[in-house]
Amino acid sequence: MSSRRADELVGWLTTDATVVVDAGTLRHPAEQSGSGSGDDELRWRLAAEADRSVLVTRACYLALRRTVSLPVRPSGVVLVAEAGRALTRSDCERAIGAPVLATVAVDPEIARAVDAGMLRTRVPKGAIRALGRLSEGI
Repeated sequence: MSSRRADELVGWLTTDATVVVDAGTLRHPAEQSGSGSGDDELRWRLAAEADRSVLVTRACYLALRRTVSLPVRPSGVVLVAEAGRALTRSDCERAIGAPVLATVAVDPEIARAVDAGMLRTRVPKGAIRALGRLSEGI
């Protein structure tokens, strides 16, 4: 994407309207290869210039280490809770420096809905309950 088009897109997305963008995985600048770097640049600009950015992550030591090494901090976190993890919600908040806005448990019903492409049309009740507070703030 050209720099001019990226500027236009970022300008449009940073208006007063509520816009949700799934920017995918933000790779550390040192990990970016020469190809596709325009996409990486756009993702970074969107994350850096957004009024509000939400990170979705697991309570995993490696995920938290990666997150704190990035130059952009999210304004909030959705924590994917997995059984057997030692790190707590407050550990994640302290490490990332942002509040956990919602916690979503790993749930086979949600996984099946995602795999079947049904998440947009039939959201599982567990996901609605877990993300209700997050969606109220948007």
